[in-house]
Amino acid sequence: MEVTPERIAEIRVWAAEQCVLRPELVREDYKKIVEDGGGIYEPGLTLGCLVMFVSPQTGTILMLPEHLLTTENVREHIRKSNAEQWTK
Repeated sequence: MEVTPERIAEIRVWAAEQCVLRPELVREDYKKIVEDGGGIYEPGLTLGCLVMFVSPQTGTILMLPEHLLTTENVREHIRKSNAEQWTK
């Protein structure tokens, strides 16, 4: 998918709708959660309450709202994304 200004605006609107912060998490926790789930955390990719990470198998940039950020959800998100990439 091409990253256009319009697509970025759509993502920001979606992010605002998804934003439920978990005050117990700090950004240092994101790295551990993402890496324990098998992803590559890139701190520069965090957008509002969306935590973005990379699938090491496909290089796909993925995201989860902070309130859904768990090791299990990262692992499952990567698994689903990889399966979609490999069937194309």
